[in-house]
Amino acid sequence: MRVDLMAFIGSRGLWELNLYDDIADAMGEGAINAGITLRWGAGLAIRT
Repeated sequence: MRVDLMAFIGSRGLWELNLYDDIADAMGEGAINAGITLRWGAGLAIRT
């Protein structure tokens, strides 16, 4: 399964890279807690 994620503050979509680092960290933590494997497309070397 693949999904696209975008950072929003209010109704405004944002592209600042630091926001996507935070999203990647949260997704990785969630994957670990759920016991699933995740490959982050923006950083193919990042796997949980």
